Amino acid sequence: NGSLPGTQTYCGVRADGISFVLLTNSDQGLGSVEGAQLSTLADNTSIWPNHDLFPTTGIAGFKLVNGSITPYGTPCAGSQSTPYLMGTGSTMIGSSPTLNLVGALPNTGVLSMIGTSAGSLDLLQLGAPGCKLHVEPIVMDLIFSNAVGSASTSIYLPINPTLIGRSLYVQDAIYDPGANALQWNTSNGVDIKIGGWLGQ
Repeated sequence: NGSLPGTQTYCGVRADGISFVLLTNSDQGLGSVEGAQLSTLADNTSIWPNHDLFPTTGIAGFKLVNGSITPYGTPCAGSQSTPYLMGTGSTMIGSSPTLNLVGALPNTGVLSMIGTSAGSLDLLQLGAPGCKLHVEPIVMDLIFSNAVGSASTSIYLPINPTLIGRSLYVQDAIYDPGANALQWNTSNGVDIKIGGWLGQ
């Protein structure tokens, strides 16, 4: 709903980066039908302005900060294979990107670790040569791999503009008794940069 009585607002962001806002002076609800119509209008638009139109209306402009999902660091081998962690989906505030782990030991515990800082702690002294902690975890969640050694989890990115431009760092640790003396091996890390619109 709009902030003014008797108005309705519809905001849409497409996967290709096109965004639109519709403000009406009506109490009638707006939803998927209007969103589809706006999307069709966007598809049929061949020429777009290449400058900021907001100042001409007396409204402060907005800047789009693109999000991203970037793997970093290296995984270490387990007893059967080497795990790899990757991410998919939007990283705009209000979205829930998915983290997909492959190459883990089947049917075992996986510790999903999330932090706001990347790390590079060598686990050699703990009995896991070649393994590193690529994140300084502040949140950990126990999930389980399936019969083919895959596991998935998602992370909700709250609708909070102060998060835009910041990163979350994610890594999985896999319980694998045959991997090393520590009985755990680790995936690579994934840097989730949070995107969104910022007022200028």
